[in-house]
Amino acid sequence: MMPFRVGEVSLAEALHLSIEGHFGAGGMGPKMASAIKFVQDGGARAIISSLDKAFDARGGKTGTRIVPDAAARESRAPRKRHTVSLQEAS
Repeated sequence: MMPFRVGEVSLAEALHLSIEGHFGAGGMGPKMASAIKFVQDGGARAIISSLDKAFDARGGKTGTRIVPDAAARESRAPRKRHTVSLQEAS
C-alpha cells in the first residue's frame, strides 16, 4: 500500500485503518497501536510525532492525532492530562 498522511482521526477511523493494514509492523504500526490503546483507556487524545516537531504537533501543525469518537467525547467527564516535559525526555 502507498503511504499516506493521516493527520487527525477518530478512534474508530484509526482502528479501521489499522485493521486494513495501513501501518507497517516496523514503522507506524506499533505507534498507532499504543496511541489507540491510550485513547481507548480514556486518554483525551494521542499525538504521534518526532521529538523535534513536538511543539508543532501539539499545536496541530504536524504529526498524527487520534481523538475519541464524537459520542465518547460528548459523554466523557474531564480527564487528568498526561504530559511529559521535554526536559525530562532528554
